[in-house]
Amino acid sequence: AAMVASREATTPVHSNNDGSLLVASSSVFVEPVDSATEEGTSPNFNVSSHREERGDTTIAPESSKCGCWTLAAITSVFFALTKRSCHKFKTMAGSINYDIPYTCAIVTFVIHSSIIFSGEFVWDDRAAILGNPDVLGHRGIGQLFSNDFWGQQMSSSDSHKSFRPLAVLSFLISRIVYGINARGFHFDNVFLHALVVYFYSKFCFRLTETYLARDPKQAWHVAAAASVFYSVHPVHVEPVCSIVGRSDILCGLFFIVGLLCYTTSTIKTEALGFVAGVLSTMSKELGVTVYGVFAVNDLIKMV
Repeated sequence: AAMVASREATTPVHSNNDGSLLVASSSVFVEPVDSATEEGTSPNFNVSSHREERGDTTIAPESSKCGCWTLAAITSVFFALTKRSCHKFKTMAGSINYDIPYTCAIVTFVIHSSIIFSGEFVWDDRAAILGNPDVLGHRGIGQLFSNDFWGQQMSSSDSHKSFRPLAVLSFLISRIVYGINARGFHFDNVFLHALVVYFYSKFCFRLTETYLARDPKQAWHVAAAASVFYSVHPVHVEPVCSIVGRSDILCGLFFIVGLLCYTTSTIKTEALGFVAGVLSTMSKELGVTVYGVFAVNDLIKMV
């Protein structure tokens, strides 16, 4: 398969009378063309025929719902196992266990869970997934590291120059697991966002334990408030509900994990922090700024 792409201004997705879709996005116009297409055939992107030609299958609604709830149960078990890492703070009532990171992650998952059953492929989702040969499995995995986020060669003049191989790889894994099914892709977004909230909360407690150690009660209140505020803030709606926001979520996940590792201040964990920074950058270019945060952390320690 070959792709013809050119950057355009914000362009809506058009639907023709025959039900075919003309895939467009705010950053790229994608028009997949099958090499076997006969001359004169309409180049419009028809999702149904594309699935049949490529062998991609869509999970039935019933099995999809069952699969999503099964994964939700697995998610709950995963977070339950993290209870061993509860934060202990001495208060007036004595030593009490609080697992705010776990609670915030579960609340976050529940709040965003509606998108799993109501979300579809919209706007840039269609270009980045339905029209991306790297996601559809038409190319080798190695090519993920030579193509941009939309499936174009990085060296091409038409390339968006957005190098995010880990985000594209996550799309590929989602397609293998769920098929061309938006529900599965949305589930992965919500799950990963819940992980981000969990690790962010742990990082908040790490900071308060360090800088508010003299007042454990105040430290707990500050960390808990920051965790809850972050977990329910509406600014996260777009990257979570839009499947292409996966790059932002993965970038944030590795960014926070990198901070947690680096601030542990051991040679091994600092090395892991640098690795997490690389993974964050390979999810979205913004991740490279984590190294600046590492530098600021070191400056604060010296002061």
